[in-house]
Amino acid sequence: MPKKGASSGVRVLSATDVSALLSPAESIAAVEEVFRRWARGEADDPAVLGVHVDGGAFHIKAGALRVGLRTYFATKTNANFPGKSGA
Repeated sequence: MPKKGASSGVRVLSATDVSALLSPAESIAAVEEVFRRWARGEADDPAVLGVHVDGGAFHIKAGALRVGLRTYFATKTNANFPGKSGA
């Protein structure tokens, strides 16, 4: 556990946060670059966890990328409940 006031290096970003950081074109370019690195064996295999519950499911997509001595890990969580309204 990090000391009080210390950064853990973990950031949780909302869709709004990501939109403020990257344009759609930059997001697509970043994903394409990671897929290129994965194809060359320079990125770990991505993984998906699906958890099915009454009326829907949660899907967690995860991947890691090493850049020099640093490893970046990212996940995206989706909830899919087709019978529920967005209201």
